[in-house]
Amino acid sequence: MNLIPDSPGSSPNYWCTWSTQNFGRQDEHPDFHNYLGEIGSQFARNEMNENNLRRWAKQFPKIRGDLYLMLDDGWDVPYGIHPDTHQDLFGTLELDQERSLSFTGSPAQRLQALNQYLKEQGWKGLGLWVPAGDLKPGPAMEEYWTQRILWCKEAGVEYWKVDWGTYSHDASYRLFLTCLAAKLFPQLIVEHAYCMGPTNGNGQLDEQTSSDRFADM
Repeated sequence: MNLIPDSPGSSPNYWCTWSTQNFGRQDEHPDFHNYLGEIGSQFARNEMNENNLRRWAKQFPKIRGDLYLMLDDGWDVPYGIHPDTHQDLFGTLELDQERSLSFTGSPAQRLQALNQYLKEQGWKGLGLWVPAGDLKPGPAMEEYWTQRILWCKEAGVEYWKVDWGTYSHDASYRLFLTCLAAKLFPQLIVEHAYCMGPTNGNGQLDEQTSSDRFADM
């Protein structure tokens, strides 16, 4: 019995690169501690490059028509950049040219070329990890995200996974991104991923649980 449908489904889903970035590498001195915390994140970001991406794009031949290929943390920052010192560089939504040399042009054109490549490989399209920015709320923030949403509209990129960042715990900021995307590019799905431990929170007694934080969204 074959349970795999003959045609792609309409429900949005994706394969995320993050676990493969962490555990798909070959270390000279394998040690599971290398994959943990900030050290592990730096190793994982180093794995985000065009050579690996083209290899990853060949995975899951029977089901990738149902999936966006979601580029996770590292795709839009230069090598060696750490959020502790340059968090403002995360979330540019500009495909880093050193990591992805073959995809050229304006920011929108580079995203469009990568999106088209993935579709040619049989994927549903390109998905993007987006941090909950480093910009303070106000006119500049709206102008910044308007530009990036319109880049994605031009490129046909239809999925964002909004994750950690300065405003990751700010429900109003996340709602702002959702509403702006709905206004400018209704086809863009904005998923909000909340970073937390296994106990539905970060363990701080003065912090709300995720269900409390997003009750009004």
